[in-house]
This record gives sequence, C-alpha cells and structure tokens, in this order.
Amino acid sequence: EKQTGEWSQPTERAVAIPIMSEVETDVVLGLLIVGLNRLREFNENYKNFLILISKQVAVHLVRARAQADTLARVRLLESVNLAKSSFMSNVSHEFRTPLTLIINSLADLSSNLKKNKHDADNEDDTEDDKLVQMALKNTQRLRKLVTSLLDFSLAEAGRLEACYRPTDVPQLTMDVASMFRSVIEKAGITYITTSSTSATT
Repeated sequence: EKQTGEWSQPTERAVAIPIMSEVETDVVLGLLIVGLNRLREFNENYKNFLILISKQVAVHLVRARAQADTLARVRLLESVNLAKSSFMSNVSHEFRTPLTLIINSLADLSSNLKKNKHDADNEDDTEDDKLVQMALKNTQRLRKLVTSLLDFSLAEAGRLEACYRPTDVPQLTMDVASMFRSVIEKAGITYITTSSTSATT
C-alpha cells in the first residue's frame, strides 16, 4: 500500500538533489531524494526550494562531521594521555627501587665512616666523608625528582590532590646549588653560594 501522507494521492515521481559541501568545492556529501507533489508542477521555483533544503541538510551534515571529528580527537588525546601517564608511572617506579637501594647503601657507608672516625678519636671529615655525603644527598634529591615525576603524571591523570606547605626557599636553593659543587671545584673554580640566612664558600 502506497503512503500518501497528507495528500489523497500518493507520489509517483521523485527527484535526487545532490547535497553539496559548503566548505569544500565540488564535494558531494550525499543525495537528497524527495518525492514530488503530484498536484504541483515541478518547475524552477520548486527545484530551487528543494536546493535550499539540500543546502540546509549540508550545513547540518558538516556540523555533525565536525562534532564527530572533535570527539574523535578528544578520545585520541585522552588515550595518549592515559598511555603517557601509565608509562611515566611505570618508569618512576622502576627508578625508585634501585635509587632506594643505592641510598641505603650510601647511608650504611656513611654510618660506618662516622663509626670509624669515632673509634679513632677523629671528628674531622675526610675527603671520603664529603664524597659519600655528597653522593647521598644527590641520590636522595634524585629520588625526590623521580617522586615529583610520578606526582606530575598522577596530576595529569586527575588522580592527585595538591597539598601545600611552607617551604624554606633559601635552603632549597642552597641544596640545589650544592649539586654542582664537586664538578665546579674539580675545575679549579671557587664556588660561593649565598642566601638570606647563610653564605658558604
């Protein structure tokens, strides 16, 4: 049974109007197939009316495609961020384990050196003491940096809550500067660091 809709007589003719892209020239997005009214002559005005409809359809198709492309890009970025966060987390954990073992070994070595000095009634720091302390401090600082890297990846994934606390900025600056002391002094350069509370040569 033929469908007539609001009309008493079913349509017997149809016309296919190309849906042209408003963004790209000569790009056909599809065809708009419309049944023609039997009671109306298919003239230029009728055709232009259908062309206007096809243009409106083209606009909505372009918008829908743009939204789909945007959603696809968002999902891709989310998957990339997730993979990056997972990678950073795994790398951070892999670094922290050997760093912890190194720190424990250096701490034991430092403790043994102090014990030997105490047994020898010599409280002056030797060159070995200074090197061990420097290695221990730098390794501990490296572990903190790795932990910060892990925290950063968690923050990017939205799984980290910030916890603010007062920081001794001068002391932090001095600690960072001390990382370069051994290299600079080996080059025969006098290394002086100063802060608002202390000065070290």
